[in-house]
Amino acid sequence: MHVPKVFATDTARGLLLLEDLGDQPLLAALDAGADPAPLYDDALKALASIQVRGLRAMHELPEYDEAVLRRELALMPEWFCTHHLQWPLTDAQQRLIADAEDFLVQQILAMPQVFVHRDYHSRNLMITPTRSPGIIDFQDALRGPAPYDVVSLLKDCYVQWPRRRIEDWVGEFRKQVRKRMGAGTDLCAANDIEYMRWLDLVGLQRHLKVLGIFARLFWRDGKRGYLKDLPRTLDYVIDASYRFTELRPFAQFAEQVFAARLPAANDFALQARIE
Repeated sequence: MHVPKVFATDTARGLLLLEDLGDQPLLAALDAGADPAPLYDDALKALASIQVRGLRAMHELPEYDEAVLRRELALMPEWFCTHHLQWPLTDAQQRLIADAEDFLVQQILAMPQVFVHRDYHSRNLMITPTRSPGIIDFQDALRGPAPYDVVSLLKDCYVQWPRRRIEDWVGEFRKQVRKRMGAGTDLCAANDIEYMRWLDLVGLQRHLKVLGIFARLFWRDGKRGYLKDLPRTLDYVIDASYRFTELRPFAQFAEQVFAARLPAANDFALQARIE
């Protein structure tokens, strides 16, 4: 994989001389009007190689276990609900969220595991003249659910694609994995429908986490730019939740409370920072 090559080190002074992967992430190329087809083809082929060739290396990584999943999910009630929406959750609403989280964790822990980059999306994939994409921001890698990096890329918090296109890309990704491993692998599910189910579940966990992270980046760290990405991320949450009978009550709650309050919460947050 094309990661920054280390040319020289001076650990005593904390210095590294690294390969320069340029200044054009995938997102910038898309914003400039580039054809997404070859860019996503390269990104998905690279990801298939990471998953297949990393099956041995993944055992050197910490596991994306229940404790990590739940720690990430806890960010949403604290930072998105309480801090950003200023919505104190009732006991019933806390139980509703807890039931949704229990379902997600149970489903995700049953999925096959791979080497997970953990932030494989359009801001961390650099368009390079050769061996594109260059890959950065991989320091938090874990051993975790097979669809995680796929959903990070295809249900990106910074750019959104139609469902039909995502399904087509999933089909191509599964072909790439089977090409490298053979038809019998369980990494890419029995069929596209099952893989899309995995994708929606893992994506929901990720996007719930991101709601909390983006809110925290604003309120704790003063980073304003992430507020504009909250509506897109919440759209993913609501859409995925409605696809599962077990999560429909949570989907209705998220639509009626989160989606209804978010525009005013964003306006208030920006005004509060200006003042």
